[in-house]
Amino acid sequence: MRPTGIDAQLKDEASGGWLEMGPFVWTMRTTADVGWLRDIEPELCDAGDELMARALPVSADADACYGILDPADISDNGPT
Repeated sequence: MRPTGIDAQLKDEASGGWLEMGPFVWTMRTTADVGWLRDIEPELCDAGDELMARALPVSADADACYGILDPADISDNGPT
């Protein structure tokens, strides 16, 4: 079921309308599901791995991969 009204507008603004990230990532997290990797998947974070400690996972259902954002990776166009 496709979101309607304000939910659809927020989803489209936040994700550019993406429903899938690629052939191995089937769904993206919603704003209700998003959180820091260290909080929602702590077993994936090694104590010394700074990238994983600050990662923001955006993928939900996937096959052997994760879609993450690194808030420290900023280009001229904003976070990448």
